[in-house]
Amino acid sequence: MNAELQVKARQVIEVCSSQGIKIGACESFTGGGFANALTNIPGSSQVFNGAIVSYTNEVKVKLLQVNPVILAKKGAISTACVQEMVLHGAKILEVDLCVGFSGNADRNVSENQPPFFSFIGFYYHNQTFVYPFSLPDTPDVNRETFKIAATIFALNKILELLT
Repeated sequence: MNAELQVKARQVIEVCSSQGIKIGACESFTGGGFANALTNIPGSSQVFNGAIVSYTNEVKVKLLQVNPVILAKKGAISTACVQEMVLHGAKILEVDLCVGFSGNADRNVSENQPPFFSFIGFYYHNQTFVYPFSLPDTPDVNRETFKIAATIFALNKILELLT
């Protein structure tokens, strides 16, 4: 595992454990990478309830109860979609903090969004926070590096929220 990713995941597990916070995730383009980063840390089962990988819009609607009108009008790569993902995901997973990822981890334009562009959102204390996240479309950026960078971004935002 990426060294920075491992350090940040460990810090999130430690902070959540010390504060008694349960965490979960609703992942799209990360494909379970966020959950994998956390579950690689010993003791994660004390704070990590689980994740839903909702790669398709159909799964977003069926499992995460994302309003299909939002997907039709705004698309999956939107603030509105990620807000719905984390809001419903927190309830479904029974967690205090839920993180959600939806974006384009590719060089192609998707839903009129540029390559390597996403929204990463959080539900915590009955509030949702959504941030755009992107990397430049350069030769050293690919699906894997984008997914890792997005996961590190989310872990850093969680640490900001909780500390």
